[in-house]
Amino acid sequence: MEIGVIGAGNVGGTLGRRWAQKGHAVVFGVRDPNNEKVRTLLASAGAGVRAGRVEEATAASTVVGLTVPWEAAHNAVRSAGDLTGKVLVDATNPVAMSLQAFGKCFGS
Repeated sequence: MEIGVIGAGNVGGTLGRRWAQKGHAVVFGVRDPNNEKVRTLLASAGAGVRAGRVEEATAASTVVGLTVPWEAAHNAVRSAGDLTGKVLVDATNPVAMSLQAFGKCFGS
């Protein structure tokens, strides 16, 4: 199966590597496919993995994982292009990640 992963951070990188280990072709959709962090991820992910722009990853895939921070989700989906007929796996969390917001979650 062809899987596009929008984002290459902790969540996207982990999911993409695991899917590749299971034999799926994975395309990471990122802003800069030549970024050093992305190249390191590709080297650790194994065969059948590549990086491209977000719209390239979605166009090449039947399943698309959305794995960007909540604040970036709107722009990432807009950059994805046509998602008609694709399965979209949304791994975003609408949680503020600041220390102040974290403290509010736990009554601090």
